[in-house]
Amino acid sequence: MDPRAVAEQALRLFFVARPPSPRGGAAEELARLLREASARALRVVERFSRDRRAHDRLGLPFADLRVEDLDGLAAEPAPMGLLAMATMARSGYVRQAAIQRLDEHVEPLTFGLLLSRLNDPVRFVAAAADAALRRHLVHLQPVGLVRYLPLLDALDSWKRSRDHAIVPLVEARLESLAGAAALREATTDRDVDLRLAALRRQARQTEGHVLEAVLRDALGARDPRVRLWAAQAASDAADEVRDALLPVMADNRTPAIRLTALRAMRRSATHEHRLVRACFDPNANVRLYARLAVRDRRLDHAARARSILRDADAPKGDLVGALAVLSDLGTREDLALVRPFADDGRASVAAEAERTVALLTA
Repeated sequence: MDPRAVAEQALRLFFVARPPSPRGGAAEELARLLREASARALRVVERFSRDRRAHDRLGLPFADLRVEDLDGLAAEPAPMGLLAMATMARSGYVRQAAIQRLDEHVEPLTFGLLLSRLNDPVRFVAAAADAALRRHLVHLQPVGLVRYLPLLDALDSWKRSRDHAIVPLVEARLESLAGAAALREATTDRDVDLRLAALRRQARQTEGHVLEAVLRDALGARDPRVRLWAAQAASDAADEVRDALLPVMADNRTPAIRLTALRAMRRSATHEHRLVRACFDPNANVRLYARLAVRDRRLDHAARARSILRDADAPKGDLVGALAVLSDLGTREDLALVRPFADDGRASVAAEAERTVALLTA
């Protein structure tokens, strides 16, 4: 479910589930909703829970919790969702009291809620969350920890909790066989934040052919963020892994990944034929970088451009790239080869041909 939809539903359920007159089933549904929510969704729930305008949009009254309200929440038959919402209350005293009551509920959602509170602006609340996390960590299975790895990664960007000491403790739990299995399963999760968090850790824990297989799968992912991460990781990997994956990256449908491949190729003594081929890439940034790399190596790609223009079956992308190369390296003698393409029925080819003619005749 979309994080915003999760947050709006959580506010509605909390309104009807909290004492003194809770409606049946709402507390159980709230707990189920939050247990299934992604790490990103939990952060949106927290933002909405303190936003008076969000309540107004949903037609809900905004009523701050008090510490004395928590006894009633904790006494409900299904208190977990109610206490979870209390950890996000405006009052620091309420958040601290909610954390203390979570000690009785050792489960993955508690872990995620406590991680979020490490960045609490109130120091005593963050300290209570840290102490509770250390107690809960020894009892939770790695599969429950993995779900909230995006929150653990976010600590690096949260000013108040950067370089937190809990991070190595969690990472150590993931180095077990059960942790490795949980990470492996998470690398195919539909939640991209979780998938990336798991992939980063799996990449750190593996090498050689295993790492190559992990990155190869990620390069074929549907989400561009996963593909871009994999490309950069492959570019930074050991030579044998990088060289095995460069052809895959060079053929990727994402221009930024093809550009990453070219940067790695430029540092390598091999792949010259792929550098020349990239000079005819349909993307202008890729073409420009490839032409600079080819020029450094004194390779002749103008001849290849002329060959492409003489090929009646050359695809549109190759034609655009070849015309662009000749606009930079061609001579007046190439005009006879270039001019016919100004009448091409494909707009991108015709436009590039007109530009090349103008440059060659200037």
